[in-house]
Amino acid sequence: MKRIMNILLLLGVVAAAFFGGFAITGAIGGIDAVNLPEDIRPDDINTEEGDEIIDVPYIYQKHGFPNGCEPVSAVMILWHYGIDIDVNEFVDGYLSMGPIPKVDGEGPDPSEIFCGDPREKSGWGCYAPVITDALTKLLDGSGYTVEEHHGMTLQALCEEYIDEGIPVMVWATVDMIDSSGEKYLARWTTPEGKEIVYNRKLHCLVLVGYDEENYYFNDSLKRGKDGSSYVVYPKEKTEKAYRLLDRQAIAISPPQNGDV
Repeated sequence: MKRIMNILLLLGVVAAAFFGGFAITGAIGGIDAVNLPEDIRPDDINTEEGDEIIDVPYIYQKHGFPNGCEPVSAVMILWHYGIDIDVNEFVDGYLSMGPIPKVDGEGPDPSEIFCGDPREKSGWGCYAPVITDALTKLLDGSGYTVEEHHGMTLQALCEEYIDEGIPVMVWATVDMIDSSGEKYLARWTTPEGKEIVYNRKLHCLVLVGYDEENYYFNDSLKRGKDGSSYVVYPKEKTEKAYRLLDRQAIAISPPQNGDV
């Protein structure tokens, strides 16, 4: 009887090891983030080459910034570099804001100014040049370099920045939906006569990683299923959403030796 009990105990240990190990295998360097213990952070994952995930502090925009994905994403990256500023300070001190546009009427140019206030439900948003301007003013003389890109592929951004541990702000759509239809578009004219076609599903996120099939983002509208700071979107779907917003991106490169 004692021998039988020992055999059963051994079989139980083997089964636990097998099924416990099976439960945490997955796509990100052999570990599925959905099943990671809470004390494991993204930078603890043993990724293979090309499966880079940068641990960037997370900010949930619905806590005071219902339409503030752009400044919230910028501050997440600033926090990544240890720069002590909150979103309200960034908005009040550096972000150029203007009036709320009147659809089919007149409104500001989102390439020049944030349309409305990101802290208000009536706010709209802005394009990359507005955030570049704010970051440039904030980081003047610090040695950090603000680099704005238009037309650069996500894969190229990953190779140039993510592989070097540098997160990137990216303009895409909420949940990477296909918002190319007319019902998603708002139109108005600037006082100077420029026609604006604005995507109502515009969303700004922080690109923090990638693998063969997916891109990983700090998405200020939601966390990962396991409570982690990043969410996962399929590459094809993400690339289409990114193209809809004209492939806009911003990276902040840290000071090189001797720059500060």
